[in-house]
Amino acid sequence: MKRICFFCLALVAAVACADDAQPAAAPHVDYLTLAPTPTRAGHLRFSTSEIHQAEAAAAFLQRLQAGGESAAVRLALVEALPRTGGAFAEALVAYLPREADASVRGAIVATSRRAPASSATLLVARGFADAAADVRAEAARAAASLADGAQFHAQLAHALTDHHADVRQAAAASIGVLGLTAGGAALLAATSDANPDVRVAAFRAYARVAPTAAHDTALVRRMATDTDERVRALARSLASTNP
Repeated sequence: MKRICFFCLALVAAVACADDAQPAAAPHVDYLTLAPTPTRAGHLRFSTSEIHQAEAAAAFLQRLQAGGESAAVRLALVEALPRTGGAFAEALVAYLPREADASVRGAIVATSRRAPASSATLLVARGFADAAADVRAEAARAAASLADGAQFHAQLAHALTDHHADVRQAAAASIGVLGLTAGGAALLAATSDANPDVRVAAFRAYARVAPTAAHDTALVRRMATDTDERVRALARSLASTNP
């Protein structure tokens, strides 16, 4: 009898220990009220460990549609959406025209990198048509990340003539990344841009899409006398290699 009692006590103790060892259920997160926290850089951001749930996407989209959040919070909500694992792209396509803040619109366009192709195309297209230069620049950068980014060849060539240097630089770089040979003439014109960052991006892209033409003696000679050392370095590199 004593042995049985000792066994029973040991069994009860083992079960109790097993129960204690079970991980506690994750606390419920109210995504409709969850607040982002400041990063070291001072930006607001939602922690991935908190929001990696499809239901978070629906709640964040609801918060955007309802209004009332500050631009900084809206920016954090948009940046977080692709990290939730939930569907977000179609809703952002519909929401984009309503967003008043250019930084948030730029972030929405940037989500195209994680969006299905049909929605990504719409986000980038609307980004190119945006009134804010930062959003147009983001659209130019995002185009290069899309599998069918070449469809934006006309918008990218036009962006090389944008009034803002950031847009021109982004367009030149993306034409090079996408290997758009049709953009060669526009890139060649951009190698004379007044902004050195644009010239550098244009020369690099031109060397990719038109490698033979980029070794033209007159062009390399002009590059070699550029006021920017990066352009002069590219000229030396071209002069020392065969097309």
